Amino acid sequence: MRIGEHRTDNFARKLQLLLVRRRDALLEESSCRHMLTASSMVDRRTIMNSRASSPVLLAIAVVLLIGAPTAAQARYPIIYSTDLYYTIADIDDHFDAAVLLKSPELDIKGVILDNHLYPSDGEKVMSKLMEYTNRQVPVVKGLGQFQLRSLRDKGLYVDGQDGVELILRTLQESNEKVALMAVGSMTDLAAAYLRNPELLERKVSNVYVVAGSAEAPKQDYNVKLDPFAFVVIMRSRLPIMWIPVDSSMWYFPAPKELVPEKNMLSHFLLNELLYWYLRNDAKANAHIDRYEYFEKGRWLWSTPAFVHATHYPKAGGMFDVIPCKVQFDDRGVMKSIKLGVQGSNIRVVKNVNGDKLNEFVVSRINQ
Repeated sequence: MRIGEHRTDNFARKLQLLLVRRRDALLEESSCRHMLTASSMVDRRTIMNSRASSPVLLAIAVVLLIGAPTAAQARYPIIYSTDLYYTIADIDDHFDAAVLLKSPELDIKGVILDNHLYPSDGEKVMSKLMEYTNRQVPVVKGLGQFQLRSLRDKGLYVDGQDGVELILRTLQESNEKVALMAVGSMTDLAAAYLRNPELLERKVSNVYVVAGSAEAPKQDYNVKLDPFAFVVIMRSRLPIMWIPVDSSMWYFPAPKELVPEKNMLSHFLLNELLYWYLRNDAKANAHIDRYEYFEKGRWLWSTPAFVHATHYPKAGGMFDVIPCKVQFDDRGVMKSIKLGVQGSNIRVVKNVNGDKLNEFVVSRINQ
């Protein structure tokens, strides 16, 4: 054997060992091995039996193994509808959108701004969130200040059709099923369903309905935005994961969880600066004892939808998902609910673990 051949052989063996170690590390890193692409499943014997005389095989192995996506990088297509507003109506929507954008597992096909009750500057908030998360996604306005006028109203003759068209176009063009998530009204989702129910039943993987009450016969705020739209979705044959307000809410101590102790002084000064800018607003003058707000957090309830949509491998123990049979009147008020009904298209979230959900939110926002 010539010296050159000996050196080449040694190099090939070292490279082979590195490739095997990389392959094993990828498998160990992934808690859901079935999610790994076929490219990462390169057989150990294939690698070890390859020699320097097979440069093509080695090159392919390098590309496949080093560049192979892990389970955490899997892409699940989703369209997200939110009543996110620049004027502070409900600040938890900002946290939800941040978690959405910081979830690399999700292939965000678009965000629909669900604009009810007052004009929205939600695009300003989304613009900032996309800037800070370093992720740009399509953002469109929904049907606006509009409620379905009946259980058959398709919303055809109103402005703001971009949201419905985004849903229908995405489903028509997609080669895989797409999840729909609505944190607010169901208006755009219901209008899309009524226009083409067969398409949605065939191409939607899950509908995450963050609205309604499972423990009391009442309309929550999100149902009131468009009662008929809520009923249309909940009476449909679509696969639904239901996140009701009363069985899915927990407290998120935002400053404590999100601000490192060493940055608390900066956080306090920034809050004071914000107040200084807002104090000229007559409404802001109501916050006389404003210092008590410094350490306060916010009640959240949408996060189980993101945990499920991302196929989060550590979801166990965060909440229960129970198949159920539920009936609503035409106003979206629950008439009856029966838990544990196998084969139902609706699953309801119960028994949330706030501590574990807080860990998920923090891990996303601070990653």
